[in-house]
Amino acid sequence: MKTPSETTMRSWLLLVLLAALSLPGFAAAQAMKIAVVDLNRAMNEVEEGKAAVAKLEKRFNQRREELARKEKEIQELRSDLEVKSAVLTEEARKDRMTEIQEKAIALQQAQFEAEQEMAGLRNQMQSELAEKLQAV
Repeated sequence: MKTPSETTMRSWLLLVLLAALSLPGFAAAQAMKIAVVDLNRAMNEVEEGKAAVAKLEKRFNQRREELARKEKEIQELRSDLEVKSAVLTEEARKDRMTEIQEKAIALQQAQFEAEQEMAGLRNQMQSELAEKLQAV
């Protein structure tokens, strides 16, 4: 049977042993530096980020203008169809409706692809910027 002093001594020994084992980990944690980088903020405030955003915006402004022209063309075709609907034959009306639908579907696909491409390029630019910032 163990005496109370032996139990207390073992408890203290265990406590000292645990403290000694945790010191190297504590010292390593003190030496480790952790940084949090807001990539969106860096893209808008760091010169390289600003340049990347400007390049991305320039590229996709052209795409947006092209998509806007296509959308305007589709709306003009719809308006023209409404105006001339009464004088067109059934077959001509169906042909025009099919043409409008095909153009609308193509526009939606082009918009989706542009959004996907822009998101991918933005992610790529953020990754490149993060790598550069990580080196600092």
